[in-house]
Amino acid sequence: MFEAATAPGWEITGESRFSSNCQLDMIRGKVSGANTNRVHWLFQQFIKINAIAESDLDDGELVVIWDADTVPLRKIDFSDGPTGCIRYYHGKEHHQPYFDTIEALCDLERLTNLSFIAQCLPVRAGWVRELLQDIEERLSQSYVEAVLSRLPGKSGSEFSEYETIGAWVLAHHRDEMVFRKKNRWLRSGSSFFGSRTFGPMAMILFRLLAIRYDFVAIENWRRPFDMKRLSKAAFRIFGRG
Repeated sequence: MFEAATAPGWEITGESRFSSNCQLDMIRGKVSGANTNRVHWLFQQFIKINAIAESDLDDGELVVIWDADTVPLRKIDFSDGPTGCIRYYHGKEHHQPYFDTIEALCDLERLTNLSFIAQCLPVRAGWVRELLQDIEERLSQSYVEAVLSRLPGKSGSEFSEYETIGAWVLAHHRDEMVFRKKNRWLRSGSSFFGSRTFGPMAMILFRLLAIRYDFVAIENWRRPFDMKRLSKAAFRIFGRG
């Protein structure tokens, strides 16, 4: 089904290719507390990391992790032209358990008030490999076991691949990355679409959002729109100068 719906030039690969070190039963046996309900959520993060680290890409090649509930609205360039720096979108959230885990894994303190959780994350393949090598040499464990053994289970969200990779890039490759000044993305797409992401009306909304934004996330945990919320959201977005 995925292959049939995918344009030529893209490869569809089964997750089993990248899950030998992070099987669901293995994760389930090593987590406790609130994380017992987050096994699949942790699994998908490890899959993305493994897909980069175990790929055939050269260390210098650029990879983009892209959230499946996020729709690009225009062509996006992650390279900063002549400088060659990678351009990062950013968010505003600060979830302390993520940074507690990063410090335990990498001995890194938080270096910016900006968050790397922004629906997509560009990174060079070699940087992810460096990160995993550092964790495994520092802690004498596979990186998956290192992560799982440092989750106290007090919160259902204690590890973020976005924040962890971003923290590593910021600490070790600061001169090769920049935060975008025009941080044009929208997280509250459900305020507009609800579950109606197909059809003529959805296409009109996508085109309207593309006037201001590069991409929009349509997260299913957010409340669907009604006309009152839709009008408030439209005023908030298009009413600004």
